[in-house]
Amino acid sequence: MGTPRSRVTGLSPYNVHGSVLDRASYRNVVDKRDRFQNDAVNPNSDSAVEFLERLEVLHEIAGFMAARPGVTRPGLPARYTYNRADPATVLSLVYFQITRGDLTPGAGPQPVSQILEDMNGIQEDGMLPDERRVIALLEDYLEEKLPRRVEEETLRFNRSLQHTERFRLADGFHSSARYNSTSKKAAASTFLKRQTVWRGQLSFNACQALAIFEADLARLTSIDLSRLETKFHVSRLPSHDHLTMVGSRTSRIAISMAASIPRKQSSPISQLDPVLAALVARKYHAYLTAQKLAISTRGRYPPKDLIFHHYFSLV
Repeated sequence: MGTPRSRVTGLSPYNVHGSVLDRASYRNVVDKRDRFQNDAVNPNSDSAVEFLERLEVLHEIAGFMAARPGVTRPGLPARYTYNRADPATVLSLVYFQITRGDLTPGAGPQPVSQILEDMNGIQEDGMLPDERRVIALLEDYLEEKLPRRVEEETLRFNRSLQHTERFRLADGFHSSARYNSTSKKAAASTFLKRQTVWRGQLSFNACQALAIFEADLARLTSIDLSRLETKFHVSRLPSHDHLTMVGSRTSRIAISMAASIPRKQSSPISQLDPVLAALVARKYHAYLTAQKLAISTRGRYPPKDLIFHHYFSLV
C-alpha cells in the first residue's frame, strides 16, 4: 500500500508545506505577481523628467571621463569610486561639489566619502544632496515618510540598465531642447519608451514563471486539481473565451493561483482579485501565443528574444 499524498488544502507560498506541488515554482509566481499589473498605467513622465534633470551633473562628468584616451563608449556608472592616482576622478569630485553648491565659502572642501555618497545617492533615491538632507530632517521631525518627486519605478528602471545605455538615455534628454514642461516630456520620450520595454520584460519573465508552474500542475491527478480549483476560486474566473490559449484546466488554475491574494500575511486563506486575474490571463495568453508563433517559424526551441518580440507586440 502506497503512502498517501499530503493534502493540498493548506497550500501557502509563505509556509513550508508537504503538498504535491513544488513550493519553489509557486513561490516564484507569487514573487512576480505585481509584474502582471505593471502596465495598468503609462510610466510616470513627470518622474522621468525630474530624474533626468537631476542626472545633469553626473551626465557631464560621464562625458568628461569618456573623453580620455582608451575610452570608446561613455557610461554612467551605478556607483562612483575614488582613485587618488587618477586626476580625472579627482576633478570629477571637485566639479560635482562646486556645481551642486555644497561647498560653503570658507568652510573648506567636504570629505571625499560625503561627496561620493551625494553622487551615488542621486541614482539611488532620485534626490539632490541638499534636498536629501532637508527631507531627512523633515521626516525625522514629522515622524512620517514624505512623498518623492522621483518614484521608485523610475529608479529601479535606471538601475536595471547597463552603464552605457544609462548614459545614452540621459544624453538623449540633455541634448534636446527643453523650454517648458511639454518639451521636457518630449525630450524624455526615449527614456520612457525604453522603460515600457523594461516593463514588458518583467511581465514576460512572470509569464515564464507561470508556464513552469502550469507544467507542475499538469503532473497532478484530477483529484489534486479539483482541490486547487476549490481553494483558489477557479469557478469565479470569467470564461475568457476570446483568450483561446488560456482555456485549459491547468491554465485557469494557474491564473487563479497567481491572482489569489492571501487575506492576511502568511495566511493560507486567499481571495481572488478579479482585476489581477484579467491582467494575468491577458498577458499569459499573449505569452503562449508568442511562444506558438516563434515555434512555428524557428522550431521547437526558438530564441527567447524572438518570443519576447512577439509577446511585446501582443500586450
